[in-house]
Amino acid sequence: MSWTLLGPPLVGDTSPQPFPLTTDKIAHIVLPVGLDRVGVVGLLLPGLHNELGRVTVGPWGAKLEAIDDTLSILSAQQLVSPNAAAVDPRIEKYVLQPRSETSEVILLRHNDVISFSRSATSLTCQWTASEIQVNSSAADVVVEESVDTNGVAAAPEEETEDEDLDNTVVAGSVQRLSPQPQPTPQLSNQRSVVVQETPTTARYNDLSDQTIAYNDERNLSEPIEKTPSPEFSNHGDIEPLPFSTARTGESQKKLSGVAADPRDELPLQSRPSIDVPAPIVHETSEQSPLQDHSSPRVEIPTKVSRKRSNSATEIDSGMDLALAGRSSKRTKIIVSSDDSQDSRLSSIVVEPRKTVAKGKKRLSDVPEATEAATKSQRSSQRSNTVAEEYKGPVPRVAFSHSAITGNTQAIKFLKKHKGIVVESISDDCNILCVRQGTLTKTMKLLEAIALGIPIVTDKWLLDSAKAGHLLALREHRPSVSKQEEEWNFKLDKVWGTPQAPFEGYTIHFTPELRKSYADFKEIEQVCETVGAKVATKKPSRDEKLVVLAKGDKDKELAKLMQEGFTCYTKDLLTNSILRGQVDLDSDEFMINAGAAVSTATAADNANESKTKRGRKK
Repeated sequence: MSWTLLGPPLVGDTSPQPFPLTTDKIAHIVLPVGLDRVGVVGLLLPGLHNELGRVTVGPWGAKLEAIDDTLSILSAQQLVSPNAAAVDPRIEKYVLQPRSETSEVILLRHNDVISFSRSATSLTCQWTASEIQVNSSAADVVVEESVDTNGVAAAPEEETEDEDLDNTVVAGSVQRLSPQPQPTPQLSNQRSVVVQETPTTARYNDLSDQTIAYNDERNLSEPIEKTPSPEFSNHGDIEPLPFSTARTGESQKKLSGVAADPRDELPLQSRPSIDVPAPIVHETSEQSPLQDHSSPRVEIPTKVSRKRSNSATEIDSGMDLALAGRSSKRTKIIVSSDDSQDSRLSSIVVEPRKTVAKGKKRLSDVPEATEAATKSQRSSQRSNTVAEEYKGPVPRVAFSHSAITGNTQAIKFLKKHKGIVVESISDDCNILCVRQGTLTKTMKLLEAIALGIPIVTDKWLLDSAKAGHLLALREHRPSVSKQEEEWNFKLDKVWGTPQAPFEGYTIHFTPELRKSYADFKEIEQVCETVGAKVATKKPSRDEKLVVLAKGDKDKELAKLMQEGFTCYTKDLLTNSILRGQVDLDSDEFMINAGAAVSTATAADNANESKTKRGRKK
């Protein structure tokens, strides 16, 4: 099958402009800069094209996604001309909003019309089914009637017993042939039916003088239409051999002057066994020699392999059983007084041979198997989505608590595709790769969120290595629903978007809190990234100040709170960056003043007791 988008005709043309869509590829619907006519391209040029939408084609169909424009889809309720969108009776349209934080797609159908808000032109989706041709089984092929090399069909009078036994021709249907030059003239309205009998048994070896005299009176130059009458075959001097299925005299080859087959002269036991279907001849009513006009009734059964017996007694008994079994199938044909050639032809009944191909499937079974295989293939293909390729600057990837370390195959793949591994976010990092499953509040993570750097899991690099090219980043965002609930934030809200919640604020860290960080310079870098200043000395009340302390055990905490400063824990900084906003009125991270005063009192009492123990009495 194939999908095509049809656009308006070009100037000077009446047919729609086709845009073929390739399977497993992304087609971009673009509006060239300075033009009002949309087009479909496979390679997007950011400086020359405005991408309105994109179409992805797979075995499951074609899906449409709006990128930078609002798309309207006119559903295909009836088949109309692609150029008749202006007068289409369908009025219900589905509006597809442009991509924002989330994206929406729709599966297209045949004859869906796509219109745009930024262009007056429209595109029509067209689906063309692929043609499937199934060759019939060789067992079901009926042998065609043999044709002469000059293109002349063989006439019934030309059929003899000397023809190839394997090429038995049975006319299953009567067809009117076009006039062709014939060696023997035929009647104008005569229907040609060819019945070819397979000679499986020997004829009578001896013929009485009376029978020979009768045959001499006949014109032997004419084609023999049937065997002699049963009246002469019952002569007392004639002893038929076993398995003689035709009540005739000598072989027609001898009567017509044709050399007989040498196998006919051999004894019965020494003749080669030929496994061919034996015809069943239904006898007609006995007549005088002058009324020898009747035709035999021939039935050709299914091929059965029958071996000859070596004993004459067994042959006689088998012949009796065969005749007894066939007696119920014989029919008598009564010839009317107005016998003619047409009436004789109409009395011939031919049953076509039924053949069964061993080890081969019937043709009727093929569509079912094919349909079942197609359904299973479609179900497996629906689960596989077409992964989008990475589109952006050269990847400069930093790793934070990642399982990918050292010179692994993933790192080699990244470098092979011009990617660069950086140590810190400040080294022009544009992708942060973290361990899959959980997030750790590292300085790299906080700084990446503050700068709007996309964060992906290790699976992005591993899947890209399997695909052979870098994949899109959005599909490999970390999934941390448990931590989102614990920290009360949404990663999708801040993913890839710069955050500056502390813009205009000054942050003061107590000495105890400064010592708790392994590298306080990284914290200063994070604060500057989110728009805050770090106070190097004791702040004044006039500033827009945020005081962060280590906790209720901080020594400076009590003094700051006695001076009227509100103090918070260090989680205020990290969680505000994750949430993209700061809330100083909430008591979630605010340190309790009562606990701080009791801690300070306990510290003073401890110092006083030490002083008393050190005095001399």
